[in-house]
Amino acid sequence: MKNNSDIKKSLFLSAVSLLLCVVMLVGMTFAWFTDSVTNSNNKITAGNLDAQLMYSKDGTTWNEVKSDTKIFDDNAMWEPGYTEVVYLKVKNAGNLALKYKLGINIAQETAGTNVNGETFKLSDYIKFGVKETDTAYNDRQSAVNAVEADSVLLSQGYAGGEEKLQKDEDSGMIALVVYMPENVGNVANHNGENAPSIDLGVSMVATQLDSERDSFGTDYDANAKYPVLVGSSDELTAAVAAGKDVKLTENIEIKGALTISKKDVSIDLNGKELSSSTDNVKLIQAVDSGQVRVFGGKLKVKAAVKSDTAAVYAQGDSDVIIENCKISIENSKGYAVVTNGSYSKNTSITMKNTDIVYQQGYACYFPAGNITLENCNVTGAVIISGGNVTIDGGTYKADGFPSQAKIWHKDDTIKYMNRFSSSDGCGHMGDSILIMDRRSSGYDLQGVTIKNVTFNTSLAMLGGGTATAYAVKYVDYDNVPGKDRVVPVMENNTYNHKLESGKDPLMFIGIDGTEY
Repeated sequence: MKNNSDIKKSLFLSAVSLLLCVVMLVGMTFAWFTDSVTNSNNKITAGNLDAQLMYSKDGTTWNEVKSDTKIFDDNAMWEPGYTEVVYLKVKNAGNLALKYKLGINIAQETAGTNVNGETFKLSDYIKFGVKETDTAYNDRQSAVNAVEADSVLLSQGYAGGEEKLQKDEDSGMIALVVYMPENVGNVANHNGENAPSIDLGVSMVATQLDSERDSFGTDYDANAKYPVLVGSSDELTAAVAAGKDVKLTENIEIKGALTISKKDVSIDLNGKELSSSTDNVKLIQAVDSGQVRVFGGKLKVKAAVKSDTAAVYAQGDSDVIIENCKISIENSKGYAVVTNGSYSKNTSITMKNTDIVYQQGYACYFPAGNITLENCNVTGAVIISGGNVTIDGGTYKADGFPSQAKIWHKDDTIKYMNRFSSSDGCGHMGDSILIMDRRSSGYDLQGVTIKNVTFNTSLAMLGGGTATAYAVKYVDYDNVPGKDRVVPVMENNTYNHKLESGKDPLMFIGIDGTEY
């Protein structure tokens, strides 16, 4: 029995030893097999689409065609045999592959009267042709001979086919030959008083080419659209109604609202001005529009009488993006940029690098929506009573109101704001930004962030002198039970003017006088 017991004890100890070895081995294994790789060398760079139309008179010296470039001689006297040649090429100056189309059209034409007393247009008697060439033509006849077989009248215009350019690639040289045939007679000889004229337009439109590759292929650019060139109100409204991206070739004044609904539209202002002088007009009106992008020019509303107008109006499921623009409004009771209360809870407005000017008026009113203003310069009142608003960078200038006689301090503010506590109106005292927390009135103020902003709040007062208005004024109308007060986030702002007390021009109060 003792031997059996010793054997069992030995087996038990052996098992324990084996288990300890396994445990040690496992522990050591976990300790041995460790590794790590840290990689911080993954650069993310935005692509840049930059197509440049270049021109030359000799095929050697090249300059970029801008919107105001005159590539033909303004002083030319067109007569039979007269010929002008301009050489064109397209340069891909960006880092994305692109596709493009060239076009030639009559931007504007004035008819004349010939020596026979007949009305005529030069475009019916001047011809042009487009020809690829490696070298410039040595003489007039060579140029005409090169294009004559395929030449057409200016009145017919030209629409080139789609061409493609990779990164850092230039197109071949194209000769644009414009001439009046020698067989044109007195039918195009004006009477010395009523001279005809033509503004000839040369255009190039470009968009992304499905060339660059992501994780799934090159087809993410497949549906990129060419912009439609528009130079009149009718052309603009028709193209936008059809959901086309557009590019302005001229300043355009429209009579009614440019309404965008159920469409994604891009409006390239191209350095031009889109305006309206119609009373009660919404210049750009996005209603359940999808994405509307407006960039690179001016938006202006100047009403004939005091009326409810807006330069940019958005409601419903609209996503409006305004970039690199100047927005101005005059003689109005309206707003430069505005959303529409409960109808705009799903609306998004993003403005970047944009100037908004409504001197002594309402620059922006946001009762709802997701709003972002990034590096914008605003002159006029900004009112926030709903939604989620982020203001990051830029300058904001308090400008007061024509009837303003003094700066509204605490007691005056409470009295003044009480007048609006139960109405749909928005009271303002000429401060840069007024935050109206109106939870009891059904408004849904979710959050306000103001950072990296420079405030200029010195006002010229009636009767002379200056005073400092408030950069930001927050008024809590009613601390509704169960609804938390929104606390604005204020970070890294600069106040160029101080209150009489020397404090920063900020006020945070409740309608009951409570200070926050």
